[in-house]
Amino acid sequence: MFDRERRKPLGLFQWGWVSATAALMLAVLAYPLGAVPARVADRFAPLPPTLDGMAYMKTATVQDASSEVTPANPGGATLRAYADYLAIRWMLQNIDGTPVVLEASVPEYRWGSRVSKYTGLPAVLGWRWHQAQQRGPYAPQVDARLRDVQSMFNTTNSDAAQVLLSRYHVRYVYVGDLERAYYASAGIAKFGSAPTLFRPVYDVDGVIIYEFLPEAARQGRTQAVAPEGSMIQ
Repeated sequence: MFDRERRKPLGLFQWGWVSATAALMLAVLAYPLGAVPARVADRFAPLPPTLDGMAYMKTATVQDASSEVTPANPGGATLRAYADYLAIRWMLQNIDGTPVVLEASVPEYRWGSRVSKYTGLPAVLGWRWHQAQQRGPYAPQVDARLRDVQSMFNTTNSDAAQVLLSRYHVRYVYVGDLERAYYASAGIAKFGSAPTLFRPVYDVDGVIIYEFLPEAARQGRTQAVAPEGSMIQ
């Protein structure tokens, strides 16, 4: 048998290292417990526990201070999430299949792509940088789509818009606060001035959804039915 060596008690220096390491670990563990609620409170109004990922939209506003906001909003725009919430809920309940939606495509980490994200419907362009980064060789095509989205909203020529909308098989055009903040008002006005080409199917709280009716789709189309008070006849 061998005698076990007695372990020497920790000296002052070792105790200092142990204490410093323990303090560091506690700080690391404490940070997310304090930082996460503070970060959430900085961006979101208090909400009760919920599994509804859209619940915050009922009370939230989105401040878009991008320098790329149009001259009509040089200081940025305040966007009402609740208006989008109502429109998105209507789309989930009334639009069948997977028709393509035209919505604003804006710089990353902003309110863009909210319709396609919450409905699952395809859009002409989602998160531009994600697409360009993941599909490097096709980045020029991604940028071309971005320019086409801008053209479809900004042009005042309905015929020119129809060509692009048909190219991307767009069925619905979504116009809300975000689109009005980023695109020319004269261009957006064309959707309301050509009812035989753009039929409004939803108009509530500043959000208008137009059904695009190209020549080939004017016969035998299926109409979505809006809730009472929101369908435009």
